[in-house]
Amino acid sequence: MAMHDAQLLTPARVGPIALPGFCAAIARTRALSTPQQAFAKRIEALRIALNRDLFLGLVDSESDYAVYRPGAGYARHVDCLRNNDSRVISAVFYLNEAWQDAEGGALRLYLADQSYHDVFPRAGTLLLFLSAQFEHEVLPAARDRMSIACWMRQRLKTEVRTQRWLTSMITPLRIRLTISRRISLVPISTWCRWLRAKPARSHDIAPPAAGRGQAFDSVQERRVRGRGVH
Repeated sequence: MAMHDAQLLTPARVGPIALPGFCAAIARTRALSTPQQAFAKRIEALRIALNRDLFLGLVDSESDYAVYRPGAGYARHVDCLRNNDSRVISAVFYLNEAWQDAEGGALRLYLADQSYHDVFPRAGTLLLFLSAQFEHEVLPAARDRMSIACWMRQRLKTEVRTQRWLTSMITPLRIRLTISRRISLVPISTWCRWLRAKPARSHDIAPPAAGRGQAFDSVQERRVRGRGVH
């Protein structure tokens, strides 16, 4: 509540619509307190462990500090953003000491069989679920309800496709540039002198030797002959 009392949290919104009684702030690495840094390190360790054991391809995470005032909630939704598939794992860590079930405030997870499971926001509870799979909502509580919501993210599929396309374009370009550099190391005048002096059978004489740091490539021979140089 110290962040809320210091007005470091702002009213949460869904698009242009403000959510009454729900305030949140994005966790910024540069401004984290010592306890917040400890939490961030544990979330990072969890991300690494999930990648190691489940091969999820998680590259980073984002976090929000949230306070729900008495009577506030959050309607049923999924954590994946529109046209954005980066969120893979949702993690919620609760900060409410001595929370009683009668005070409400549960996070209600909707399951595949149309049933649901309520998780009450007791201090020290960490809830993990797949961001795109589980619809959920926050039920109203009788007192202030505090939590840290984290989303562990993968690269956007559009970013992966773009990176693969760029790689497919750049690799042939690198090869062409490498060949071009190798060819340019043998001066054209050297080739002309060799071609004028070549015998009837061109394989009876060695091609011009490249000098120190130079290289030979048969592509140059084809290019010179194509220009009509004899």
